[in-house]
Amino acid sequence: MSTAKKYLFVVMVIVSAAYAIAFTKNAAFLYFFLSISAYSVCLFLYSLLLKSIWKKFNPSIEKIYQTRKKIFWAATLTSFLLFIAGGILVNRYIQNNTARLISTLSLLCFSVFLAENSLNPKKKKIIKLTLFIILFSLFVFLLKLSGISFFSKIIVSPEEQLKSLPYLTWVPAKDNLQYAGVIKYDQNKAYKGINIYNSDNSKTIHLTDMQGNLLHSWTTEIGSGRIGFHHHEINKDGSVLVIINDRYLACLDWNSKTLWEKKERAHHDVRISDSSDIYLLSRKDEIVWRSGIPMPILNDYIVIYSKEGEKKTEISLYKVLGQDVAFKYFLKSYYNVLQPYIFLRTIKYKYINKLGCWFLETSPQDFFHTNSIQVIDKDIPGLCKKNDVLVSFRNLDLIAIIDMMNEKIIWKWGPGNLRRQHHPTLLKNNNILIFDNGDAKKRNYSRVIELNPFTKQIVWEYKAEPPEKFFSGSRGACQRLPNGNTLITNSDSGYVFEVTKNGEIVWEFYTPDVDTKNKKRAAFYRLMRIVNPEDYPILSTLK
Repeated sequence: MSTAKKYLFVVMVIVSAAYAIAFTKNAAFLYFFLSISAYSVCLFLYSLLLKSIWKKFNPSIEKIYQTRKKIFWAATLTSFLLFIAGGILVNRYIQNNTARLISTLSLLCFSVFLAENSLNPKKKKIIKLTLFIILFSLFVFLLKLSGISFFSKIIVSPEEQLKSLPYLTWVPAKDNLQYAGVIKYDQNKAYKGINIYNSDNSKTIHLTDMQGNLLHSWTTEIGSGRIGFHHHEINKDGSVLVIINDRYLACLDWNSKTLWEKKERAHHDVRISDSSDIYLLSRKDEIVWRSGIPMPILNDYIVIYSKEGEKKTEISLYKVLGQDVAFKYFLKSYYNVLQPYIFLRTIKYKYINKLGCWFLETSPQDFFHTNSIQVIDKDIPGLCKKNDVLVSFRNLDLIAIIDMMNEKIIWKWGPGNLRRQHHPTLLKNNNILIFDNGDAKKRNYSRVIELNPFTKQIVWEYKAEPPEKFFSGSRGACQRLPNGNTLITNSDSGYVFEVTKNGEIVWEFYTPDVDTKNKKRAAFYRLMRIVNPEDYPILSTLK
C-alpha cells in the first residue's frame, strides 16, 4: 500500500469512528476523541515538516531517521509538546489574531530548531541554540509588554484583558476601594423600595433599604464544598429560589431552611410565573447534527418546575434556535478542539474540580450562552401572548420571544445592534429594556437601551460621559422603576446606580464585600429593587 493510501485509510478510520461515537450520543466521548485525533494528526504533519526540512538542509539527520527511529520520534514528540506548551502559555493571554499568528509561527520555528539540535548536537549548534533561546525569550517578553508602542497595537492591555475575561468573582478596585454601601441617595428623585442582591459566588443573599442598611439575609451551605449562589428569585411567601451554577436549583424558606433542592445544571436565571410555575435556564452536553456533521455542544434548555420542585417539562433551545446558528460556529468549534488550553481546562473541571460536566459556559461548544429569561404576563397583539418567554442569547447577540406552546421563535432582534447583551425585560409600555454590554474588541463601553419591538427602533439610551466610564464586559442588569427611573447594575465593578430619564444619577451603591489587602471588590450578577413590598406580606415585619 502506498504512503498516500495509508494516510487516506487512517483519515477514513478516524472519520468512521467519529460518526460511530456520534450515534452513541456521548458528547464528552466524541469531544475527547476529536481532540486526541486532531493532536495525533498535527503530530504526524509536524513530523513530515521536520523530515522535509532536514532532508533539504541537514541530510545527516535523514540517516538518523533511517537507523535510529526511536530517537527521531522522541525528539519530534518533545519539540511538539514544547510547541503545544508554548501555545498554552503565550497565546492564552493574546487576544489579537495578528499577534497570535506571529507568536505561533515563532513557536513553530523554535520547536523545529530545538528538535534539530537535540538530534545533531555540536558546539556551534549549542551556541546557536542558546542565542535562539535568548532571542525567543526576548520576543515573548516584548509580546507581553503592552507599553511598547508597536506591541500595544497588537496586544491587549491589562485593562482590556480584564474586560475580556469572563465572570471574575473579584475585580480590582484601586480607585474606589473606600466606597461601601450607599454613597448617594436623592430622596426626592430616587424611587424607594427594598434592594435584594448577593455577591458573586457567595452563599448569602441580602435585603437592604435605600440607605444600605441590612434588613434580612438568607445564608446556607446547602451541603459542604459547593460553590455559592449564581442568582436568586424571591417568592411572595418570603422563600427564595437559588441557582448553584451547573449543579443545583434549591428553595430556601424565610429562615434559610432548605425546602427542596434538585440536581440540575441550572445557570444564570430563574423566574416565577403568575401561576407559580418556575421557569429555569439549564443545560446539557449533547451531540447535534448540521449538514450531516456531528458536533458536541453545550445545549441550553428552558425547564419548568412546579412550586413544589417537581419537573413538568423542558424545551431544547437548539431545537428552537438551531437554524439561527451560523455554520461558522460549527467550524469554530471544530477548530477549537485543537486549542490545548481549552482541552486541558475541560479535563481539569471534569476530573480535578469534579464539576460533573464536560463543556463549560466559556467553551467554544457554548453556542448560545443563554443568560436571561422572562415569562410574559399578558397578551400583546401583534407581538406575543401570555406565558411566552423573552430570552437573551449572549453569544449570538440576539434576544427573542419564544412561543412555548409551539416551541418556536415568534420575534427576534439584535445581531449588528447588540453585543453580548444581558437582562432584556418587557416593560409595561410593551417596549424592551436591554443591558447592552459591548466588549473589548468591538465596543469598549456598555449602554442601556429601550427598544420598540414593533418598529425595532431604539427610543431611549443611557451611556456614560465619556462612554468608557461605564463598562461591564460580562453580566449586568437593568430595571425600569415605576417613576420612569432605571436601576443599572454594573456587575463587573460591584456597582449599582439609578438614573432618571435624562441620565441624572440619583442613587449609588457599592457592594461592601471588599478585600482591602488585595485591593479587590466582589462582583455581583444583579441587584434588583422590590418596588411592591405590599405584595410580599412577610416584608412588613422588617424594621
